[in-house]
Amino acid sequence: MLHDKPIGNVAHAENVISVFASRAAAEILRLQAATRLKEKQADLEEAQRVASVGNWSRDLATGTTSWSDEMYRIYGFPPQSVSSNWETASALMLPDEVDLARAHRANISKSGVKEINYWITRQDGVARFLRARRDVICDSEGKPVRVVGTIQDITERKQAEAEREEYYARSIGVIQNSVDSIITIDDRGMIESVNPATLGLFGYEETELVGQNVSLLMPEPDRGNHDQCIEAYKTSGSKKILDTVRETQGVQKGGTTFPLRISVTEVRFGDRRIFAGIIHDLTRESELERQLLQAQKLESVGTLAGGIAHDFNNILHAILGFNTLAQENMEKDSELLTQCLMEIEAGSRRAADLVSQILTFSRTSEIDYTPMTLQPLIEEALRFLRSSIPATIQIDKRIDPDCGPVLGNATQIHQVVTNLCTNAMHAMEAKGGSLTVSLEPLSIISRLETLCGPFEPGESVQLSVADTGTGIEPDLIERLIDPFFTTKGVGKGTGLGLAMVHGIVKSMGGGLLIESELGSGTKVRVIFPLLRENQVLETPKEPPRPHGRGTGNVMIVDDEEVITKLTARMLESRGFTVDSFNDSGVALEALKVTPMAYNVALLDYTMPGKTGGDLAREFQTLAAEMPVILATGHIDELEHEQTSSPNIVDIIRKPFDIDALVSAINRSR
Repeated sequence: MLHDKPIGNVAHAENVISVFASRAAAEILRLQAATRLKEKQADLEEAQRVASVGNWSRDLATGTTSWSDEMYRIYGFPPQSVSSNWETASALMLPDEVDLARAHRANISKSGVKEINYWITRQDGVARFLRARRDVICDSEGKPVRVVGTIQDITERKQAEAEREEYYARSIGVIQNSVDSIITIDDRGMIESVNPATLGLFGYEETELVGQNVSLLMPEPDRGNHDQCIEAYKTSGSKKILDTVRETQGVQKGGTTFPLRISVTEVRFGDRRIFAGIIHDLTRESELERQLLQAQKLESVGTLAGGIAHDFNNILHAILGFNTLAQENMEKDSELLTQCLMEIEAGSRRAADLVSQILTFSRTSEIDYTPMTLQPLIEEALRFLRSSIPATIQIDKRIDPDCGPVLGNATQIHQVVTNLCTNAMHAMEAKGGSLTVSLEPLSIISRLETLCGPFEPGESVQLSVADTGTGIEPDLIERLIDPFFTTKGVGKGTGLGLAMVHGIVKSMGGGLLIESELGSGTKVRVIFPLLRENQVLETPKEPPRPHGRGTGNVMIVDDEEVITKLTARMLESRGFTVDSFNDSGVALEALKVTPMAYNVALLDYTMPGKTGGDLAREFQTLAAEMPVILATGHIDELEHEQTSSPNIVDIIRKPFDIDALVSAINRSR
């Protein structure tokens, strides 16, 4: 104890003070070291918390194990709340992973870091994925004395890896199953990867493409320019094809070119870059585009056919009408003249039916089919064709008179024979040859595949047209039925003939076969199902009609003067009085002056200015009691007119004969 008495031994006192000072300094250093250690321990614990890493230690001599606080938290426990031992940890592991962890714990024969990963389910039900690392500490003699290790919660990393793997698997799946070709190349243009669609599209094996320059799949000039484009991009950044979609050509292994659409993008991995191209085969689209163009051509043909048919019907109407007048007024004993006029009438009516078929084709209307025998139709078609076939071509007819009837349309059969014979004639016109037309019965034993589809077994009739001309390449046979496809030279055909034959035969339930060999000629076989006896309908013969007559005043309005003159003369010969007009405006003014002068009006539907329907509606306001008959070359265009005005009582198709017109007039009154 210090006191106020003088110190007797100064040296002793200094020693005491020195000892106390040393001890005080040592304590201060200890306290400072303890403080720093505590701070470092706190930093370590914070670092472990942030990194989700706990550490542990096990003394092999005593078997005691210690855990860091973060170790407890990783396992889902408050620090120091449970025993820090193997039993506590293993109770949280999945059953199939306990043995793995036990083996990892027991393997302490030598030092060295060992690592395992495993799942646990904490007491709160949350699953966590842990990474365990441990090492063995040995004494100076190499004997293991302690095991130390870490436990890290890597659940988020595991989930991120799983998501990446899933994304990668999905991406690979999309690439591998893509219907489009996907190719990756390096910055030298060398192929690094291809998907199965690429192999199917270009016809190569994967080993034939990987490592090759992608220009292998390009035609010239793209092949020669490709590498320069890549270099230009790498040096100047010029993006000639990158990040764009363009259409170009590709080359298959066999050298065949085909249309494609390609988009190319760049992908960078640090300093490394690759280019990925997606290629879509445009072959199908190009074919559909070609078919669309053909359909548009057919639509144009249909529109044109309607206009031509209207004018042609007026011409036929005049021919038939004057022919009728000539027959009614000629000398009865003129047999030759009668025969000639009958042939003119037959040809004109055939032409009228053909116009009807053209209009049907252009508007896809239904066609009437009736039972008929083919022999007279074939004979008639050949008779008409004979004058147009060169004398260097011999016609050989082999028509079996006993062939039974089929269900068909006379005009269409005429078209089939005419088109097939015309094609055969064109194939032989350079050197001449033999044209053989056959008709014979045929028994089909099993289903027959034809260009019109399968033809079922049964009794049938076969029409064959064979020539000894140039023949056709077998690869082109199926294309012969495509509209506008032709093997003829410019000006020799439109390519519609066989397409029309195909359509007619198919609509009749028939079959079409084409056999040909280059240099040996062509044979076209048309097969029709034979009608069974109980299907054959008796077609009653139309009795001769008496020449109809009538009375009354008829107004005729048609912009064709020859039509009005002819119709007026025909009606006057049957007892009517007629006023004819070639201008709808003049006719309207005439009716305004004398609205009660006419018993009936015959109006052409298609006229400049006003249609017959428009004129009929104006007539309704002037002479409501006067019936109106509309005349047209095509009934379909007037389907709505019959109900558009109450005074329209009938519609008659051009060309009409006088008896039909007289009947229509008499019915209207």
